Amino acid sequence: DTPEDVAWAFEKALNKTWKSNAKFIVFVADAPNHGIKYGGGSRTINGRRDLEELIIELANNGVSLFCMKIKEITTQMLSIFENVYVNVSI
Repeated sequence: DTPEDVAWAFEKALNKTWKSNAKFIVFVADAPNHGIKYGGGSRTINGRRDLEELIIELANNGVSLFCMKIKEITTQMLSIFENVYVNVSI
């Protein structure tokens, strides 16, 4: 059922009202986000925010992002996530 709409999920997380100062997302990846860049093929979804911008916004809002892959097809996407998140968190 690849690819997944990861950007939608992160948008929803950003719009949540967090009840605690401790904010965590545990992201379990079985398929990449839409788009060649993430390993999810050529189809993109119109109207979605840029996934990397969403990760930056999550980090800037104090959300800790923990990612786990359960399929190798997500390696490319998770590597991008790590690079973006680490650079913001420094």
